[in-house]
Amino acid sequence: MTGHHIKVTAYSGYKGNERPLSFIIDDQRHEVRDIISRWAEPDKDFFNVIADDNKVYTLSWNRKPDLWLIEKISEREDMDAWCDQRDIVPNGNRIYRCSKCGKRLQPRRIFGSDGEIEGWNLPPHKKKGHKIKAVKKRQHKMRTA
Repeated sequence: MTGHHIKVTAYSGYKGNERPLSFIIDDQRHEVRDIISRWAEPDKDFFNVIADDNKVYTLSWNRKPDLWLIEKISEREDMDAWCDQRDIVPNGNRIYRCSKCGKRLQPRRIFGSDGEIEGWNLPPHKKKGHKIKAVKKRQHKMRTA
């Protein structure tokens, strides 16, 4: 199944195909629940996503031919140690830290189906038993002319 062309509905903000929202494999539509990671190569953008069937998909968008490919499908069993709860936070101006492992977390925007920001949440990072606390306000760099 990997390396096959797929049809993807993507959010296009300041650039085309900024992030996938849903995709179709074998006439079955899958909604993207979360983007775990993303990276870019000179001609491709990659997205590691969790779909509504709880599988992890690696999708790639080839910029020049404007084609989406499915690179890899894997079960989510390697993420069983991670907590599936969503930590909703009031705003994105704070930095959070796990009190047990010390990992720094930055809030991510929650987008609605229309592409508008609905709120903020923390990434699915934390292991069971870890606690999250707000550490400090995020520093925004101001440019002076």
